[in-house]
Amino acid sequence: MKELVSSELFERYDRLLLQLSLDTMNDIMYCPRKACASPVVVDKDSAMGSCAACGYVFCIYCQMGYHGVAMCKMKSGLFT
Repeated sequence: MKELVSSELFERYDRLLLQLSLDTMNDIMYCPRKACASPVVVDKDSAMGSCAACGYVFCIYCQMGYHGVAMCKMKSGLFT
């Protein structure tokens, strides 16, 4: 396919294919920082995501800074 289309079109296809693949994975989220938005492998046991690109460590439920041992208000239903 790469040889049949322009390099720009192939790069777009490749980027969209990667994004589609990542979107189907249960352990992948995107960094909540708008300036970053890199894919992040999350640990659902600890409810934590850690972005390798920008270093932001966040709660996977509310996407705010990681709470540590404190229960997330979004997960506990306090925000509903």
